[in-house]
Amino acid sequence: MLLNLLNGFRGRNGLCERSESLSSKVAEGKLSPVESLSILYPEDIPHAEARLARRILGNYSTHLTQNRRDFIENLTRDSVDFVKAKKRRDYWPTTEEAAMTQSMMAVVDEVFEVLEPYVSRLNQALDGTVLNVTLTHPSQVNEIVDHDHLRRPVATICNYRARISTARLSVVVRGQNNRVDFFLLPADRVMGLSKVEDEHKPLMTFCGTAGGANIDWEVEGKPLTRDRLERYTLLLFEHLMERTREEMEAIKGRVNVAC
Repeated sequence: MLLNLLNGFRGRNGLCERSESLSSKVAEGKLSPVESLSILYPEDIPHAEARLARRILGNYSTHLTQNRRDFIENLTRDSVDFVKAKKRRDYWPTTEEAAMTQSMMAVVDEVFEVLEPYVSRLNQALDGTVLNVTLTHPSQVNEIVDHDHLRRPVATICNYRARISTARLSVVVRGQNNRVDFFLLPADRVMGLSKVEDEHKPLMTFCGTAGGANIDWEVEGKPLTRDRLERYTLLLFEHLMERTREEMEAIKGRVNVAC
């Protein structure tokens, strides 16, 4: 840059020869451009240095600003793409996962539909007795399963649940992913949800398997047909009532002994 400036001085005030000599020294590295200007034309050097500084600073700033802009744009784009992909993975299940969830919920709903008319008829016959039965309709329940050191939730699970209860016992129907589990629990412990349920072995489990476009369900290694689902569900209902009567008899016996 300063070499060009030196060349521009040629012919001014008869300094052509001196400027050529100084240009040669600058090219050979014997003299710096600024030193040559101070020799050739002392009164112009402050302006030349100022112009040089402004140009260098301008070039540097422009280059740095563009680099920063490109860096931020690339970093932002990559980060946004990552967040979008993660949201899709976390909140939008694959087609197979969505089909399994819908099928699981349909199985739980069907169990409830089988039970409902039998429970209604039994309650009419037992009107107001200790053997009355209550039904809790299927619904999605989000559970907090882990906290951080400040007791803020850091992990949750979502189940699809229904419940059939007597005064002493409850059968919890819990659907999750490709399973529908049936638990027999004391009625006063059902609010513990999965934490309590996982302390007990399921009485029965329906398992789903994805097979192409269909979801196949099984119970005890056998296909879960409509007829089999109804029979197993009613057997479970019968077991609940038998165990409730046993509990009532046990309480009565303890009372009699105490008297």
